[in-house]
Amino acid sequence: MPKKKLLTKVLKITPKINKLAPKIPLSLVFFVFLLAALALFVRLWFEIEVLKKNQLILAQKISQTTQQLSRLAQQESLPGKIPTGVLPPVTEKDHLKGKIDAPVKIVEYSDLECPFCLQFNPTVKQVVAEFSGQVVWVYRHYPLSFHTGAFKEAEATECANELGGNNVFWQYVDKIFEKTSSNGASFTPEQLSSLAGEIGLNQTTFQFCLESGRYTQHVNGDITGGETVGVDSTPTTIILAKDGSLQILSGALPADQLKQSIQEALNK
Repeated sequence: MPKKKLLTKVLKITPKINKLAPKIPLSLVFFVFLLAALALFVRLWFEIEVLKKNQLILAQKISQTTQQLSRLAQQESLPGKIPTGVLPPVTEKDHLKGKIDAPVKIVEYSDLECPFCLQFNPTVKQVVAEFSGQVVWVYRHYPLSFHTGAFKEAEATECANELGGNNVFWQYVDKIFEKTSSNGASFTPEQLSSLAGEIGLNQTTFQFCLESGRYTQHVNGDITGGETVGVDSTPTTIILAKDGSLQILSGALPADQLKQSIQEALNK
């Protein structure tokens, strides 16, 4: 019986009890009220127990959901891609930071307008420096189609390489990442030439190279090679172990995860 109805009944019979009070023994009146109080107590106890049970069920569901989310997060942090083809071999023609005979090779497919590539660039620098002599960093182009200026920027880095060599190539990549707003805010050809001047290159010669389009095929070759092995986003980092096995990592990885992958490759 609901508490409100029980209370109403008690109030209704109270006047009657008062009239009959002289005739009814006090002990009986006390007994009736005791029964009513006991019924109310039992009802409250039952409702509290149901509430406790519901809270326990809810807590268990929350715990299960938390565990599932934790497992999903762990899965996301693991390499999520399997090579779908053969990685084009690393050669002296590649842009290398480190020695080509290093036991582990980090092959990065990058887009110079990609904000995640911009974020990842200093991370790779730091990690390669820490594994000095054990790792070589290989830079390859993978300009995404929706970053309208990324392809021309990739060509510009090749012109920098032509005019100044491998070290100047890396300087020019750093200069673009330093100055870019990224994510579609591309440089004009004139601005790319100006950046070349900032690192000591002849701007007129650089612009002639850029306008010639002679590195279009080279950039397309990097894209095709990336697609062959399974690259479809940037940055994509491929860890090539000394035993020839590959590990494909996507996104702007934290330094600790990149180090762990390199150490696993070194142990093979």
